[in-house]
Amino acid sequence: MKSKVLMVLAGAALSSVAVAATPDMDKAYAAELSADASARNSQLAAGMDHFKLTAGDSTLYIGGYEQFRWNSDFRSQSQTSPNENYTHGFNIVNTRVQFWGNTWTKELTYKFDLQLGGGGGAGADGTALKDAEFRYTWDNGFYVRGGQFKLPGLREELVGDQYQLLVNRGLVNAFFSLFRSQGVEIGYTAEQWRFMADFSDGANARNTDYNSANESDFAITARAEFQAMGTDWSRWNDFTSWRESDSNGLLIGLAGHYQSNGRTGPGLEASSDNSNNWFYTADVSYEAAGWNLFGAVVGNHFDPNTGSNIDNWGWIAQGGVFVTDQVELFGRYEGIRVDKDLGLANRTFHFIAFGGNYYVSPRSHTFKISADVVWSLSKAGQIFSGNTAEGVLGQPGKKGEVAVEVQAQVCW
Repeated sequence: MKSKVLMVLAGAALSSVAVAATPDMDKAYAAELSADASARNSQLAAGMDHFKLTAGDSTLYIGGYEQFRWNSDFRSQSQTSPNENYTHGFNIVNTRVQFWGNTWTKELTYKFDLQLGGGGGAGADGTALKDAEFRYTWDNGFYVRGGQFKLPGLREELVGDQYQLLVNRGLVNAFFSLFRSQGVEIGYTAEQWRFMADFSDGANARNTDYNSANESDFAITARAEFQAMGTDWSRWNDFTSWRESDSNGLLIGLAGHYQSNGRTGPGLEASSDNSNNWFYTADVSYEAAGWNLFGAVVGNHFDPNTGSNIDNWGWIAQGGVFVTDQVELFGRYEGIRVDKDLGLANRTFHFIAFGGNYYVSPRSHTFKISADVVWSLSKAGQIFSGNTAEGVLGQPGKKGEVAVEVQAQVCW
């Protein structure tokens, strides 16, 4: 018995000597544990703790989210059929199931995103493939990916549905966004800057065959971003900045896009389809402890084979601030200026929106209740009509349409 006690004491003494003799290793281990904890806290704060399966070096994460919404829209009686000036009801905007992970090696990753009915262009009872991509990343920061994914244009579009500041993306995004396409991308990520360049089927060419009339001849898209303040890229996955943020962040982004239409494919032989299209944008995002700001300008240029060139541009400014640990108030102003050759009665359209988020799961998007009011200061029906994704249903001959949206979101 005595010998066993002596052995235990000797082992403890030797262990203490060994630890004392390697303070650098102890600090390194503590730093590693702290980094792991910080990374996990960051994931939890963004609602990113997901189911995980492993098989050897391969992993599979399973997640998704649902957004359930009540919409209400007020229009003038002179702009609708009798008794239809007030419209309201419930809808399931998004029911998404997502799979991602790595296979064979940690450098080879994949992602699949499915829309199960509801909004997002899938139809009331349909299922649509959103993202389907693979990516290979080298140790030097370069990567290549292929498949179907969002083109790197507007930052507001690149932020996921579940991480938006307001209930919906803005009307400027709906008017100008490049949305998803099929193609390949080459990119590079460093500590403070990153860029990506795409060769694709063009704007809004999701789930199309290679000879589809909805595809361009070819398209080139490029985006560059610079973190003027901060080095954490994950903080830009959403627009919210929690009160516990221990540093400020400033992100500056630039993007451009060009596509040629109507010169290849059996569906695009008519000369009236021939055109060259350009898109450009610049944006700035700032985050501090408990509040955030975002602003962007965007424009596009259409150069048809016949007829006049068309130039449109828009702008957006939004911000949010926490008034308690779980309640965030927000506001947004945006405008669209269309080309005179479009022949619309009005050329400039203004919209404001305001409301708030209640984060039922603190510091997390996992479970939140959002509500906002969208007020059209212009005759929105001239450019938006009947699409609930924009909030307002649109009335072409009168200003002052008001939409109210209340949304419950659950991520898993």
